[in-house]
Amino acid sequence: MIRRLRVRHESSFQERLLKSAEDARAQADQLPAGPERKRLLQKARQSEIAAGIDDWISSPGSHPPANLDFMKKPKA
Repeated sequence: MIRRLRVRHESSFQERLLKSAEDARAQADQLPAGPERKRLLQKARQSEIAAGIDDWISSPGSHPPANLDFMKKPKA
């Protein structure tokens, strides 16, 4: 049997997702308009949405959140 390595994170999954979004936005801010900047902004948005979904499914009863702003597509 193969055992996988267990990684103990110092921060929660949601915190890591939000940090990833913050880092991607910071990198995008350093770039001119173009496909790489667009990719980084999309990555940031996806991380924010994932954090919102994680919060939603982690809540007791897993009812849909009252505020679905994290699901809305940002205006260009």
